Amino acid sequence: MRFLIIRLSSLGDIILTEPVTALIKQQYPDAVIDYITKPLYQDIVKLFPYVSNVYTDYENSKFLTSISKVPYDYAIDLHNKLNSRLILNKINAKDKRVYKKQRLLRSKIVKKQTDESIDSTLSLYLSALTGIIKSPTPLAPWLSTPEATIPFEIKEDKLKIGIFPGASYETKRWPSEHFKKAIELLDSNFDTDFYIMGSESESGLTSKITRYFGENCIDLGGKLNFSELAKAISSMDLLITNDSGPMHLASAYNKPLVAIFGATHPRLGFKPMNNKAVVLAKDYPCQPCSLHGGNKCPLKHYKCMQDITPQEVFELCKEMITRSL
Repeated sequence: MRFLIIRLSSLGDIILTEPVTALIKQQYPDAVIDYITKPLYQDIVKLFPYVSNVYTDYENSKFLTSISKVPYDYAIDLHNKLNSRLILNKINAKDKRVYKKQRLLRSKIVKKQTDESIDSTLSLYLSALTGIIKSPTPLAPWLSTPEATIPFEIKEDKLKIGIFPGASYETKRWPSEHFKKAIELLDSNFDTDFYIMGSESESGLTSKITRYFGENCIDLGGKLNFSELAKAISSMDLLITNDSGPMHLASAYNKPLVAIFGATHPRLGFKPMNNKAVVLAKDYPCQPCSLHGGNKCPLKHYKCMQDITPQEVFELCKEMITRSL
């Protein structure tokens, strides 16, 4: 059996497709599973244990001509946008599937027109496996640990806390002053090294936080590629993130995790799939105000994030740390 999975972006959504590949391999042990994604995310997909080949050259007509000659049994579009559907149309497969995005339900949740919720985006992906997998049981994402060498020292005798203060939109970011205060509380109670991580575009934010602290608060904003980032996360004892791709990356390594939600909300299906994760969300009537977040609070008060206190985050972290000691 040969399968093709198409998911072009983004980081968190791609990580949530990993269980689909695991379920296919569970049902068909001899299956060959290929995957098409953007070049930016190929290193993450290479950490999926059951993916045989990762392709990124989907905008090249020669590649599309070449892959159209591969006799797939199933081609599954887990992106469901125009560009992924165009790729799917080029594929030679006995059966083609597109997952159901539940756009209308998500829109109603944002507009407060329903009390329904989506358990997980993964449950939506599984809609594309009907008839392929017998009674699919949702699995949590799981990634292999890369062989990458991290370009900084990790002291094994100290508590290691990874912090991701960034997110794709401003209304998904817990205030940097809150992160700073939470670090102060943790630093005064535990012998800890803090690793402040983020993309290159978030390096200003990571440096804004780390400049207040000493050598035990390491600024890694924009300094790690995907493989190094995954390796670093797998080395942490605890992580604190916003609703972001790194949240799902930490979850895939089954790490104790505090996940902070603001403009978005777990009801939309984006909660971390990890029984060691705790979600912090105020559940105000105005939440969620957006599916993916925005750059300004529509009500101009940003209370969903401002009202999550550093003390709340500290207490959750303290409980997790004490439990693991």
